[in-house]
Amino acid sequence: MSSSLTPAPPRSVTRRLAPAFALAAVALLGEVLPGRAGQVALYPLLGAFPGLAVAGWLLARASAPARAIVGLALAPLVASIAGWAVMSAGLDAALAARLVGWLGWTLWALRSARPFPAATNDADALPGSRVVAVLVAVLIVAFAIPYALTPWMLEKSDAWYHAGATYQILERGMPPEDPRFAGLPVNYVWFFNLFVALLASVRDSDPFVFMALLNLADLAALAGVAFLLGWTLWRTRPAATGAAFLTCLGFYGLVSVLWPVTLARVALQGHPLPVFHWSSWQIMMDLSPPFNILESFVDKFVTGTSLNYAWVLMALGLWAVVRLALGPSRGAWCVLVLCSAGMQLWHGVVGLSAVPVLVCALLTALLARRWANWLPAPTRLASIGIAAALGFVVTLPYTLAISRGWSAERSGLHVAPFHFDVAFAVTAVASSALALALATRPLAAVVRERRGAAALLAIFAFGMLAFAIVVQLPNYNHAKFPFEAFVPLAALGGAGFWPWLDATRRRFGGWAVAVVWLALAAPIVLTLRAFAVDPEQHTYVPLNPRPGEGALYQWIRERTPRDMVFVDARFRDLVMVRGRRQMYLGSPSGPERAAFPLQQVIERRAVMADLYGPARQLDADADALTRLGRPACVIVRLEDVPEGANARASLAARPDRFVPIYERDGFVLYAVRMLKVSRAPEERRS
Repeated sequence: MSSSLTPAPPRSVTRRLAPAFALAAVALLGEVLPGRAGQVALYPLLGAFPGLAVAGWLLARASAPARAIVGLALAPLVASIAGWAVMSAGLDAALAARLVGWLGWTLWALRSARPFPAATNDADALPGSRVVAVLVAVLIVAFAIPYALTPWMLEKSDAWYHAGATYQILERGMPPEDPRFAGLPVNYVWFFNLFVALLASVRDSDPFVFMALLNLADLAALAGVAFLLGWTLWRTRPAATGAAFLTCLGFYGLVSVLWPVTLARVALQGHPLPVFHWSSWQIMMDLSPPFNILESFVDKFVTGTSLNYAWVLMALGLWAVVRLALGPSRGAWCVLVLCSAGMQLWHGVVGLSAVPVLVCALLTALLARRWANWLPAPTRLASIGIAAALGFVVTLPYTLAISRGWSAERSGLHVAPFHFDVAFAVTAVASSALALALATRPLAAVVRERRGAAALLAIFAFGMLAFAIVVQLPNYNHAKFPFEAFVPLAALGGAGFWPWLDATRRRFGGWAVAVVWLALAAPIVLTLRAFAVDPEQHTYVPLNPRPGEGALYQWIRERTPRDMVFVDARFRDLVMVRGRRQMYLGSPSGPERAAFPLQQVIERRAVMADLYGPARQLDADADALTRLGRPACVIVRLEDVPEGANARASLAARPDRFVPIYERDGFVLYAVRMLKVSRAPEERRS
């Protein structure tokens, strides 16, 4: 038996409870500290307590580092599920957040007060690792720097939409409607927004800050889960730490060695050398290998998105699969159920790919037992399959509800489910090339030593890689698949990470190892630096308001009904975040981006074009807004020339349909008179 199973001396109750009381003190400070410091301190309320409670009770026989990693990884999922249940019972978000958080803390403290039994399986005896702790600390500091340098990093890209959806939950409840398209239920996962809304509700805080904190927590959780997965696979500290480092640094690892190929290809084609975007987010494209499609590890951890947490849940689910393949574990079984459900709740693209591929991997392993009877026993494979299927089925109503808008009949989109594109195939393979290379010898050892759990993970990894190459999704969402294949490959290749570096040092010297580390870190450092200094932050409209604009949004928040719908020229979506209200059409995109119903998109574009253009059909425009069955308002900004001037004169001339309710600093708001108007056929059908 491994020495790692030697029981540690029992600790006193005070020492066992010290972490719980320390984090409780931090969370209480979050209630009183001003600004962002208070938000940072408040994060453990939902970002730690619920998950640590679940891990403490489910994995009592696991080591303390294993419980901490699983608990922190599960916390947002458990908090969002519990918060949904409490809010569905009628409690407001702030009360639900406090109830879920402090109940989680109480359960965690109660379990910690009792001694934890010693691990009876070497796979559960995860040791601590200062090396991984340093890796996590360095990554968190590096990824936090852009957030600290510019508020643009908090609000850019997907984060803006998610803030709007978060405010919809806070202002109007669940399930949220799309903040950019009034009357349309969100055709996207929204448990991420619910988690952020719960935290933001406690002190009416900035949701962008909590999205950033979740990103940093997910980065730490991914490293920790990779360490745990590597240990469970190989049961050696070097292999476990290697898996953590490879997972965090190896996606598109060493691609910098291919930059000369890109330059040579351009020169041979007779084109001028490309401009390297040292100070722009476009550096992600420059850092991609030749003939590849943009994939970036950094981007998904500095943008407000639910994708990175779904990746964490997938990695944690794979740990549960490996643990169950090694032997029965009720705790790991429950974790797999939670992860399977959580991937659906937080990002269906991950759940709808990882779970089916896992089921296929289980069936493949079952069939392969005819030739390799050392693979996991049928009962273990069945147990894994039941857990994954249970989590998937329980969340199926939610998945169907948010997927309904993507039907070809409503959206007009027709995307073939299968495809083969050479460039994307190269992308999928190149992104995992380093992990594949380092996994070669460990995979040979898997077969030689008959390691059934590792073989099952390998089957999943190569199945996921094939899935990434041939399956196509709308809006290029299949670009998310390569990282899903990379994670298990990195866990397998982690066993070869340190031996590779050691062989490099022996053959070429210490300078070569330093070059390898530099090549692994350079893409991350260059990308983070480019984000932090990107000049787009100086022209980003939400951060550069014109005089009086802040007062306008404050007036909207405080003086208009929560269900009021706003129309703004040029498809502006500022009101959905700054004013916390829904837009009539706050995006120039069509069904391809958000599954907006095609016929309604056409109608709403026509209404806006007339309102801010010739204004020849004001009665029809007002009727279209009235059909929403909710208060509606048209914003006229005098800066919109000629749209603003025409709209102001035209609407002012029709007080029977448009009533001025606000006029200040070049902004005029016209409320639409609510008349009884029959709904259009297409709206009745929707």
